[in-house]
Amino acid sequence: MPSVSAVLPGGGISTRAGSAEPPGGSSGTHVIRGSNGKAIVVGPGITATTVKIGVPYATDIGAADQATGAGALNPGNTKAEEQAIWDWVNHHGGLGGRRVALDFYGIPATTSDANASFQAACDHFTQDSRDFVVLNKGTANFDACLEQRGVLHLVDDLTISSDSSRHKLPHDVRPAGITLEDESRTLVQGLSQLGYFNGPAVKVGIMSFDDPGFRAAISNVMLPALKAVGHPVAASDVQLAPPPNSVADYGTMDRAATNAAVHFRTDGVTNVLLFDSDGALTQGFAAAAESQHAHFNYGVNSQNGMQVGLEAGDVPPDQAVGSMGVGWLPDFDVVQSQRPANALAKTCRAIMSAAGYPASGDNADVVQLFMCQDAFALQAAMNRLTGDITRDTVLTSLQSLGAHLPDVANYVIGLDRQHVDGVRELRLYAYNQGCGCYQYRPGTLRI
Repeated sequence: MPSVSAVLPGGGISTRAGSAEPPGGSSGTHVIRGSNGKAIVVGPGITATTVKIGVPYATDIGAADQATGAGALNPGNTKAEEQAIWDWVNHHGGLGGRRVALDFYGIPATTSDANASFQAACDHFTQDSRDFVVLNKGTANFDACLEQRGVLHLVDDLTISSDSSRHKLPHDVRPAGITLEDESRTLVQGLSQLGYFNGPAVKVGIMSFDDPGFRAAISNVMLPALKAVGHPVAASDVQLAPPPNSVADYGTMDRAATNAAVHFRTDGVTNVLLFDSDGALTQGFAAAAESQHAHFNYGVNSQNGMQVGLEAGDVPPDQAVGSMGVGWLPDFDVVQSQRPANALAKTCRAIMSAAGYPASGDNADVVQLFMCQDAFALQAAMNRLTGDITRDTVLTSLQSLGAHLPDVANYVIGLDRQHVDGVRELRLYAYNQGCGCYQYRPGTLRI
């Protein structure tokens, strides 16, 4: 098995200056004796020998997938897989010499109220257990709660964040993430390069979520960008569905998708930008269009997971015809034979296979890669610390890695003082009827 330490950047970074937490949150910092006997300031959940990490996980994800029609997207045993990667970290030096202790908190994926469930999770991690870092994506109130209570939040998933998140949630770090604004900008730019808008009869519509972040990105970035390339979108052709807060809400979202498909067909829309999160809306809209005998040329990105949807049978092949995309996540963008080699991804897969958890498919593979992304990034950052260990010093260390931030799942990532979302390169792709799959087209975009 290749060693992560062989490719992760090393070196030390002094963190004594500027390590104090900002006012307004219960940081829980305290003083301990470091390995050299000197007093250092550390965050909650840190002792001389251990670091506590909170891990929310879905207790019944299979049932939720079945209920929402995504039963083929088996994510695997995520709790056991998290334990496997952090066991590996502990056997390879831990975090700056400290052993990781995981604090799991189960949240039913079929919960009737995600906001309430994640608020309870925040209370557990910050009040009952006092963890230093919390992993994995949650609801907006979960993010805000962790920020206010002094916890570092490390998230690698198909994240939903905005430019304002950098200011509101400075300790909510997404090494493999991208903002909604950057998604909007690059989607239109890349589709234009692909020739997606070519033709005199092209009429564009947008299908997305009735959510403040999505609405702002559409209004402030996507619509002006579409106008600039000669395809302004009428207000009536921006169709929004309520984002699901529970499994039961998927029915409401799917009905909105059906209504939108009917509207687009009636209004003569030919090209639909599916501005989605986690593929939830894509699956519902594609099924709705198929049932209505409607076809649109889709503009997509990694959030739509079209390749994974095709392989799982959740996206009808006829609906993929004419679609083009701009993505940052190879496993979700293109067929396996097209994906670039990644040494850390190979290491991650070897770790999971050795522990008895080989990925069952592309969706499960991405879940595992994101777990490794968190672990390798945090290990690289904390191995560089030579003084205080607070969420601010770890954040500074993550940002100081720059383009050397360990990249497990993406094309190119990197953090700096202006960015907590790491995606820096996107590639173009399109559906090929010959192979019934998505393949790369020439061109890359940089952020």
